[in-house]
Amino acid sequence: MLKHPVQKLASNHKGDLLYTLVKDTFQVYQISSNTINKIFEYKDTYKVESTHNEVSSEEPPVKKNKKSKKASNYQPNKHQLENYEFLRYLNVSPCGEYIFVISDFDKSVLIFNQISSDDTYTYSLVKKQSFPKRPNCLVSTDKLLFVGDKFGDVYEIDYKTSETINVEGMKPILGHVGLLTKLEILEYENKKLLMSCDRDEHIKLSHIPQSFIINKYLYGHKEFISTVVKIGDYVLSSGGDSFIMLSNWKTGELVTKFEYLSLIEETDIIPEIHNALDRFQKKGEEKVNEFCISDMIYDDVENRVYFAIEGVKKVFVLNFIESERKLALEKTIKVDNIILNFAFLNIDNKRKLIFNTNRESNKSIVDVLDNDNLQLDSKATELINLEISKSTDGDHFNVVDKDNDMCPININHNLRKHVDFY
Repeated sequence: MLKHPVQKLASNHKGDLLYTLVKDTFQVYQISSNTINKIFEYKDTYKVESTHNEVSSEEPPVKKNKKSKKASNYQPNKHQLENYEFLRYLNVSPCGEYIFVISDFDKSVLIFNQISSDDTYTYSLVKKQSFPKRPNCLVSTDKLLFVGDKFGDVYEIDYKTSETINVEGMKPILGHVGLLTKLEILEYENKKLLMSCDRDEHIKLSHIPQSFIINKYLYGHKEFISTVVKIGDYVLSSGGDSFIMLSNWKTGELVTKFEYLSLIEETDIIPEIHNALDRFQKKGEEKVNEFCISDMIYDDVENRVYFAIEGVKKVFVLNFIESERKLALEKTIKVDNIILNFAFLNIDNKRKLIFNTNRESNKSIVDVLDNDNLQLDSKATELINLEISKSTDGDHFNVVDKDNDMCPININHNLRKHVDFY
C-alpha cells in the first residue's frame, strides 16, 4: 500500500530537530549521532460541515458582489472537501521557540511553543488563528507573524499571546492583486522590510510597521515566484522563469541571472508534470514543456545554493561567488525520487542537507546529503527513513486514491498564468 509522503519539512537552527508535515499531522523528531526519535505529534481536527462553508466562501469578493440575493445551491464535491484536510506549510520563528503550521482546517495557522531544557523539548499549542481567506505563506519577526493569503492580502498578528482575533475584525496591512507565494523579513540599520512575492512576478518591499510605505520593487521576473533566499545584501528569487535571479535588495539592482534550462536532459522530463496542459499545446507541433523551481536553500558555511527543479530527480549545487557577484554550477546530483523541499540537519557535528521526496517507493521518504563531499549519506538516510516509516505506518496514512488521499505535491507549475497564450 502506498503511504503518504512528507509534504513539508523544516529544521531548527541547531539542526537537531526535524519538523515534518504528513497529510494532516505535524511531527517532530529529535536527532543525535546514532538515533532519531519522534518526540511530538499533533493531528489537526476536521469537520466536513465547516469545510463546506469554507469551500463555498473561497471566491474573490468581486464575484461575490455579482451574486443575486437568492440562496445558493452550490455543493462542493468530494474532491474539494477531501483536499481541504491537509497541513500545507511550515516555518520556525527567528528565536526558534515557535513553530507555525498553515492548516486547511478553518483557513488557519497553528502556533506551537517549543520549550527546551538540557536538550529536552516540550511542546504546547499556543493557539489556532483563523483568517478571512486561506493562508498560503508566512514569516515572523521576534514577536509578530505575517501571513499572506491566496487573494493577495497580508495580515499581522502577535503570535506570543494565546488570544485569538475575530476573523470579521481582521484587516490586511498590505495587499497584492495576485496570490501571495512567499514572504521574507529583511533588516538593515535597525529597520525592517517585509518582502512579499506573488503569482504575477512581483517582489515588493514594504516598511514595517508602516506597511503602506513601499520601499521598492525588485524587477526582472516575468513569471510567478515560488521561492526566495536571503544572502546578506542579496536575494535569490526563482519560480516559473527559466532562471534564478540575484538581486541587491538594498539598492534594487538586478545583479545577474543563472539560466537553468540547459541542465535538464530529455530523460528528466515527466510528461504529466512537465507537459503544458492540452489547451496550451498547438496541434501538429512538438509538445510544449514547462519547468519551474520547487525549492532552494543557501548554505552560509560553504557559500553554496542547492535547488531543485519541480519533477526532476536531481539536486543542483551552485557556488555563490560574492566577490564576482555570480552563481556557478558546482555539481549535479542524481537521486531516485522527485524532490519536494530542503532543510539542514546537524548529524555527527556535520551539517547535512535533507530533502523529502514524493515517496514513489515506501523506503525513500527522505534522502540525506553530506555537505562536505556532496555524496548521499546512506547511513543517515536509512536511520531517518526507518523512524518516519514507523511513525506513518497506520492506515490513516494510506493512499488509496491519490486525488483525495494525498496532499497535492509538485503543484508550483499550476501557478503559471499562460498570459501569452490568450
